[in-house]
Amino acid sequence: MPALTVCALCLFTTLPASFAPVQDDAPIEGWMTQPTMHGSQLVFVSEGDLFTTSIDASPGTDSITAHRLTSHVGRESHPRLSPDGRWLAFSAEYGGNADVFVMPARGGAPTQLTFHPDSDEVVGWSADGGEVLFRSGRSHPHGRPELWRIARFGGMPTLFPFGDCSMAAPSSTDGRMAFCRWTNEDWNWKNYRGGTAPEVWVGNPATNEFANLTRHEGNDLFPIWSGSVNEPRIQFLSDRTGTPNVWSMSPEGTDLVAHTKLDGTQDGAAGFDIRFLSGDADPASSRVVFEQGGALTVLDPATGVAHQPRIHLSSDRSQRRSRFVPAVNHLESMVLSSSGDRLAFVARGDVFVVELESGQVRRVTNDNRVRYRGPAFIGEDWLVVIADAGGEEQLAVLPVDRSRAPLQVTDASGDWFFPPVVSLDERWVVVGNSNGALISIDLVYDRQKTIVRSPHGEITDYRISPDSQWVAWSMTDANQISGIYIAPVSGRSDAPVRVSDGLHNDSMPRWDPAGAYLWFLGDRALDPQLSSMEFRHAYANTTRVYAVCLDPTMPPPDPRLMESVGLAVEEWGDPFLERDEESDPDVGIEPDSGWVLDLDGVSDRVHVLEWLDPSTWTGLEATWGGIYLLQGEPDLLLGESEPAAGVGDLVEYDVASGSSVVASEVVDFVLSGDHRMLFGSKEDETWFTYDSMMGESIPQETPELLIPVDPAAEWAQILDESWRLQRNFFWNPELNGVDWDAMRARYAERLDRVGTRDELDDLIGRMLGELQCSHAYIWQEGPAVQGAEYVPFGMLGADLVPDPRGVRIERILPGRSWDPATSSPLAQPWLGVEEGDVLLEIDGREVVPETNPWAMLSGITGDSVDLVLQCSETDEVYEVTTPLVQDESALRYQAWVDENRAAVDAMSDGRFGYLHLSDMDGPGLSQFAHQYYGQLDRDGLVIDVRNNGGGFVSQLILDQLAQEVNGYDVPRHGAISTYPQHAFPGHLVVIMDQHAGSDGDIFPYMFREMGLGPLVGMRTWGGVVGIRSDKSAIDGGMTTQPEYATWAIRDGWGIENYGVDPDIEVDWTPRDHVQGRDPQLERAIEELGRLNQATPVARPQPPAYPQTSISPLQGSGEAE
Repeated sequence: MPALTVCALCLFTTLPASFAPVQDDAPIEGWMTQPTMHGSQLVFVSEGDLFTTSIDASPGTDSITAHRLTSHVGRESHPRLSPDGRWLAFSAEYGGNADVFVMPARGGAPTQLTFHPDSDEVVGWSADGGEVLFRSGRSHPHGRPELWRIARFGGMPTLFPFGDCSMAAPSSTDGRMAFCRWTNEDWNWKNYRGGTAPEVWVGNPATNEFANLTRHEGNDLFPIWSGSVNEPRIQFLSDRTGTPNVWSMSPEGTDLVAHTKLDGTQDGAAGFDIRFLSGDADPASSRVVFEQGGALTVLDPATGVAHQPRIHLSSDRSQRRSRFVPAVNHLESMVLSSSGDRLAFVARGDVFVVELESGQVRRVTNDNRVRYRGPAFIGEDWLVVIADAGGEEQLAVLPVDRSRAPLQVTDASGDWFFPPVVSLDERWVVVGNSNGALISIDLVYDRQKTIVRSPHGEITDYRISPDSQWVAWSMTDANQISGIYIAPVSGRSDAPVRVSDGLHNDSMPRWDPAGAYLWFLGDRALDPQLSSMEFRHAYANTTRVYAVCLDPTMPPPDPRLMESVGLAVEEWGDPFLERDEESDPDVGIEPDSGWVLDLDGVSDRVHVLEWLDPSTWTGLEATWGGIYLLQGEPDLLLGESEPAAGVGDLVEYDVASGSSVVASEVVDFVLSGDHRMLFGSKEDETWFTYDSMMGESIPQETPELLIPVDPAAEWAQILDESWRLQRNFFWNPELNGVDWDAMRARYAERLDRVGTRDELDDLIGRMLGELQCSHAYIWQEGPAVQGAEYVPFGMLGADLVPDPRGVRIERILPGRSWDPATSSPLAQPWLGVEEGDVLLEIDGREVVPETNPWAMLSGITGDSVDLVLQCSETDEVYEVTTPLVQDESALRYQAWVDENRAAVDAMSDGRFGYLHLSDMDGPGLSQFAHQYYGQLDRDGLVIDVRNNGGGFVSQLILDQLAQEVNGYDVPRHGAISTYPQHAFPGHLVVIMDQHAGSDGDIFPYMFREMGLGPLVGMRTWGGVVGIRSDKSAIDGGMTTQPEYATWAIRDGWGIENYGVDPDIEVDWTPRDHVQGRDPQLERAIEELGRLNQATPVARPQPPAYPQTSISPLQGSGEAE
């Protein structure tokens, strides 16, 4: 390690892990949310549990203590007190997903009411308190929430048949219900104005009368009935003025009154958005309670008095408590030292070094407040790492033996770094950053230079030459093609030299340690492959290995050619040849200062490695005498690769002896600095090393290491890093005009309230929402709370309803017998089960009318169950053993699609076809192929993108739909086909709705821009800023940075936060759902009929066959 001048470098302050005891008797202000109250009792969610306390009607300033009602390791949420105040309904994840439970309001043993693998979330109570209302997507073809009810004592749940419903509040007097069809209560998107903005409706399910009360571009949600019998009011939350406030209106939607007038500038919790508005469950009260910034506020709209009770938790804050976690579950950034004797890795943000021979593990850093990542060895005894100790990412060097504190070697401001590499002479560090710069750092003279700055994207893959003089890297050029470049590592003014031809994607430049070649991967094997489904081509297995001859006098890496010029392949490929390692224990690889690199004409000295076929090569490293390659499987969009994409065979290619497989199911591998020792990790989480000289693979024990974690320190780091990532990668460099520095301070102030990772997600999500942009997500790795049990379910693929004899099968989902994913259990013909038959026994247990059959199907671990049924026609009792499915969602979706196709066929007398696309990803592309080609004989096609979840393949589908028929191919026998093949000759109509988003926004927009047809339905979601989800948090979680915005030529940035307007607006109202109508589908069929009437589809017959021959009688008349 070169000497470093301490005075020239900033010193990192390294503190020990915060496991020292800290005594603090300050009251605990937790993160309190989802409140409900009845009179003086207040219940809310904190730390994943339910807490309760009493609040006075005329509160003072004294603090009050809240006590736990629940303590299960699974989450509890969505509490609602009953109208009489005696009962508390809530959702709990006691079996792996959210089900509905009821318990006494003051505490007691909960009773489970629902049993279903879908999430059941409580929204309230019936007016008389006899039933719990909950939302569930269990029967919806797209899994969207609908409103259900279940008796307080259990039994069969019943669906309200008016379609989507995510929030509901029944009137206590007249049977009406205020509701929202959908909600964005947990979105990280402030000031959302797209097509999915919720609105408040009022309806009477008994009379099938419904009305939208809040036709406003803003978000209106959390409706509550209040007021007197003679003067009822509906209170709700609305951001129509830009900031969420509490409003009320008449049940007709008139006489709007704002009861709060917040604008986000208030101090403390009052400056945060109002969330989770809830009314006093006592029908005689008009008070409401809501959350702001993790604190609760009680408001009486009648008097205008609001107060924030000082609530403190009686809690041990167990999830903030320091604990130990296995390091093996959090490994990242593994790298070998120069000799290969040491392995450095990062676990939970700290650096560890393993002595591979002895297995001894040393913790090099120890501070949960700082995240270290991307280590690289400087020789054997020092490391360079990326660290954020000062609030910004910097590079620092530190000794493996911890004898000195880390020393900062960069002075970056606002950069995010990719992993660094180090030269063999230990002088140079090269690193890329988020601004597209490739930077060289001179550790001897403490200076840095920018080698190159790419305006076309980040530079993430680079290597320093064995003589420590040059650096090679790949980067994207202006033509969006990746090329390989070489420049001096010192960063002197020499212009980078391009090795690639500029026509093909080249990547992963790797220096031959002997200095003869620069190896790289190139996508140059462009052998077209025709699709078996359509007349289109793709290029698969395009990647080959190429070698650049650095010295013009050096032949390609072919043993015959090398020997023809007098070069012994063995000598070139073995630096230890004729050395006695036993007598010379210090033998090693020294940088070779005599090797030649002639950049003049270097791009003309690129040669393919002919002995390695094109394949899905995904990794490359160079060793003595050859290379290592990772050979994976094609990345199939349905995720059906086996092994998984990114996992494959580790192949060693020796120029002298050919290729061999070193190991299978390899996830990653790295080489030592001397290019001799390889370290690899496998999909089963085992390790191995491989010595290229000995040709020996040795299993390595993974360290049984427990590392201490201080959650509070980690959470502070995660919030700060989440803030930095948005600053560095958010698509708009001006961050949509948000004062992002102020947001950092504002949300950091609330960290002390946070008691769980879920609450941290909520806090950070609120901060991301300030950017007012789509696709700003946060999630955590694995379950939020370890130890919650999972209860398996067996599902029958049927709709079940109560019957005096037991439970009746109202509907059997048809399924598709040929497709295992949509094969419906009871639809199997050999079972003989018919709709209308009654279930009498399940798994040997009697079914009575009060039975919840899903309770009897929960906990079944096998793939079949014994049933006793009674035939509806003959009353005969029979037994069957039926297969089960764990999830009915695919069955319900496929049944809905097939029913729509049949409806279109029937309503158009077979003239029109129908297809639905659930997303613009692998499933959607597969669905398109399944449905499109079999309907090319139709005069019209309905393309349904309702509930389309987005993706990235819309342009592939549009490219097919945009094909125009320009001619026909006429065979001697058989049918005439269009030219181009599979061009649709008829008219097209798209149906869209509020739940089509992302690429599901882009598809209808571009469909119309391309003049392909009209759009029917409702305005779409309006979120078109893409993400890549590749920067994990210190604990394995993730935040996403919206960084790829869509700009349209005609409308600019107008799709984002607005959506796409239909040409023909048709809503699918609650009344339509009750009546069993789909007016959007009906209107699309009507529009196709109109288009066909105006412009009938031309299916021309070929003209008369030409007569081109000339008979003798038609000739010149002269005899031969």
